[in-house]
Amino acid sequence: YEVDLPYVLDPTFSVSEGTYNEMQSVSLNCATAESTIKYTTDGSTPSDSHGTEYTGTPIQVNETTTIKAIALKSGKTDSSVVSAEYIIDLGSVVKPVFNLTLEEYVGNQNLEITSNTDGAIIKYTIDGSEPSRTHGNTYTSSIEISSNTTVKAMAYKTGYSDSSIESKSYIILFPAPSGVTATKDNVSKINISWNSVSGVTSYKVYYGSTSSNVSSSNLACSAAAPATSCDDINPLAAGVNRYYKVVSINSNGNEGPLSNSDYGKRPIKPAAPVLN
Repeated sequence: YEVDLPYVLDPTFSVSEGTYNEMQSVSLNCATAESTIKYTTDGSTPSDSHGTEYTGTPIQVNETTTIKAIALKSGKTDSSVVSAEYIIDLGSVVKPVFNLTLEEYVGNQNLEITSNTDGAIIKYTIDGSEPSRTHGNTYTSSIEISSNTTVKAMAYKTGYSDSSIESKSYIILFPAPSGVTATKDNVSKINISWNSVSGVTSYKVYYGSTSSNVSSSNLACSAAAPATSCDDINPLAAGVNRYYKVVSINSNGNEGPLSNSDYGKRPIKPAAPVLN
């Protein structure tokens, strides 16, 4: 004997809510004959006018999801809205890996980012903000690093916990100037000149008594771009060689590598002729 209730019985779930380490297929059922089930997976409340009608095909739960369902039948009171939360935890995505591992590089570099989790999506930022599933650029190809830049990246995949954030700051240095030349025939001073380097802010010239001991503690002179020469501001005895190397400086004040050297000297001034 079947009791004809004035209301629709609540829907049931084939899989109990809880935490799972694999994806789930959830079927819905209602014991009220000829009832219709409506459900949602976006957090909204299903009703006669809202939600997806369940047709018997199991709902695939590939990531953490809450299913809400209601059963309906004409002439009867709707069932209660019931829900089940499924936490899908397949582990964590491996943190992204950067192919550029040093802090300083001379010249533009191409940064490649990878994740050892197959199928993971990588999001990155270069503005200092924290990347997430919903924020940042989606990595699709190598990133050109042409100036001082901090890159942050994370990776995610459906059903997995997000990776931690990998962050690295890069300093891009300008190459050393070529064509360094120091004068050897000016009695009063030594002028050092070089070829320009595109994009630099300024240059510094350092000196030493030999090519191998030119040191950044011994500043000969400096010049703001586009100038490509300056005079040694330090006294030097006539007839003594002094070696010079030049560095390029970026807008952040970072100095690039030392150039090849050239030596300069002040020639000994010839003695005045003796008149008899």
